[in-house]
Amino acid sequence: MVNEDTGEVLSSEGGKVPGLYAAGRTAVGICSHYYVSGLSLGDCVFSGCRAAETIKGNSGAAALV
Repeated sequence: MVNEDTGEVLSSEGGKVPGLYAAGRTAVGICSHYYVSGLSLGDCVFSGCRAAETIKGNSGAAALV
């Protein structure tokens, strides 16, 4: 599981796994029967920015604007 606001990976008990962030299709995105390369790149960029903003202390908020 991934915290949708911050990108932080959650343990099976629901707590945060310290220092572990998910990016790309493991964190966001809707898979389909067809592969569209631009969508995968967008998932990686967005989730990477969200994780960076969380690490900076902005709770991922700046990545959403």
